[in-house]
Amino acid sequence: MLELILDRCERDLCDIYTSEATITEVAYAKYEQDKKALDPAAEKKIDALYVPVKMIEVSRFIARDARDFIRKIISHPKAKENPTGLSLKAMDAIHLASAVRRGLKELHTYDKKLHRFDGMLGVKIIRPTVPDLPLELASLPDKD
Repeated sequence: MLELILDRCERDLCDIYTSEATITEVAYAKYEQDKKALDPAAEKKIDALYVPVKMIEVSRFIARDARDFIRKIISHPKAKENPTGLSLKAMDAIHLASAVRRGLKELHTYDKKLHRFDGMLGVKIIRPTVPDLPLELASLPDKD
């Protein structure tokens, strides 16, 4: 699915933005998964994914917005409705703050936990889709 989305981006059919923090986040997730250093060839493949992606620099303004978002979520009315409350992880707050600062209306993610914050911080959070997706790929299950 990611390849189809990136292909659309390379053909100027859409734009993809992400926070520069994504580079660190993806490397860290890979390290956690394997409990070992990342193979240089795999790292090169990961880096190639970012070629068609427009990076949003993590400025002090985004960092402050992210901090404020974390605090805002804690006191949001939806958090009070939830028996365990709501909390926003720092990296997720950076992604949301990056999207809001860039003026994006939507943040596309497969992270189901992030969907809980849809519309709460000025950005709609939706699952990525590809128009005219081949039928065999359209029926793939979501990953948690």
